[in-house]
Amino acid sequence: MTIEFINFLARWGHVLFGIVWIGMLYYFNFVQGGYFKEASAEGLADAKAKLAPSALWWFRWGAMFTFITGLYLLHSISSVLNNYIIVGAAMGTLMAIIVTKGYSEDKKTATFRKKIESLPAKSYAKIEMILEDVLAINNLFNVSFFDGNQLFEKSFEFRKNTINEKALQEIPLMNLKGILKS
Repeated sequence: MTIEFINFLARWGHVLFGIVWIGMLYYFNFVQGGYFKEASAEGLADAKAKLAPSALWWFRWGAMFTFITGLYLLHSISSVLNNYIIVGAAMGTLMAIIVTKGYSEDKKTATFRKKIESLPAKSYAKIEMILEDVLAINNLFNVSFFDGNQLFEKSFEFRKNTINEKALQEIPLMNLKGILKS
């Protein structure tokens, strides 16, 4: 195999992997996001359990191979660098770092905000269905609320794997089971 052929494969691989990466990004923003807003509870649970992990796999590996082939190309054309290539390489490196952060040991969930106009005493509101995978990492829930004109905030941290069936207990005054955190 000649170096020209390897460079040819690297360039076309870079383009192909970039299309997969950016295509998956558009899928998340325009297709999956819209579906998640309108799906039934069962459809949403099924999509999050089966479809989303596969889509994220393609997204991450598309990004990684775009980055790897880009590094190879950057090395092979280092004598003809210009500002466009340098800026593109810097942006690609930054995006690869952001995309692959999901593999860090210090995993965190994204910030999620939900407004509830009014919540009567001794009641609850369903915010979002949480996937089992999310419960396997540390979770921090921040609650902000007004009492009159005064704002209060409270944080609840649940260490990984502490939200489970065994941890359920009777919630006083509500006749429901849940997980209490002070």
